Amino acid sequence: IPDDVVSTSFPNCREGRRLVVKVGARQRVPVYWQGRNSAVRRCSWFYRGHNDIMQPYNEHDSDILEEHYITAVKFRSFPMTVQLSKREKVILNSQTMMVGTVLNKETSPNNTSRALLNEASLMPT
Repeated sequence: IPDDVVSTSFPNCREGRRLVVKVGARQRVPVYWQGRNSAVRRCSWFYRGHNDIMQPYNEHDSDILEEHYITAVKFRSFPMTVQLSKREKVILNSQTMMVGTVLNKETSPNNTSRALLNEASLMPT
């Protein structure tokens, strides 16, 4: 996505102001006042992190997970194991149940979740 692609302005519920998001640059810019830009992330895959807080996977890992998820749904090939790194893997057990594990870590497996965007388009026909 080019850095100059801009979404329409939208109200920011957390700060009560109007902002514009430069999608390609992953930047949020104030519309009606002088201020600094802030980072925007595209998040579609999350894991349960420290203190049970859902944390986003980085964009690269999210893209890998999404590609495998769509393949698994399309071809009904659950369960599917996705190796994200030498130490981390996610097991896609079904369309709604995924478990992430980090090897050599003394904690229990993380719940992994996918943001629900357009589920109907992913259902096999």
